Amino acid sequence: MQKLGYIGNKGPDLDETAQVLTDVRNELDINVPTADNPAKQLAIKLFERLPVVYGAQFLSEVARRWKTQFNENAKTWSFFEVLPELKP
Repeated sequence: MQKLGYIGNKGPDLDETAQVLTDVRNELDINVPTADNPAKQLAIKLFERLPVVYGAQFLSEVARRWKTQFNENAKTWSFFEVLPELKP
């Protein structure tokens, strides 16, 4: 698309995205201590709780995905709800 002139050069955006994803991966790595790892901290907070994830508009499918991730990976009950009237 870029070579055809339909979009501008997205190279810098892709480089930035790759760097952000690398940083997040390093922050959430299994070897990062709990005190410094937001994923582990969230897991501790959710232990023995019932997660209910809410989403509105285009984020409703993100809420559904989180729900299935809890169900499949944590083997725990979880629910999601859509807030159709919520506007950004």
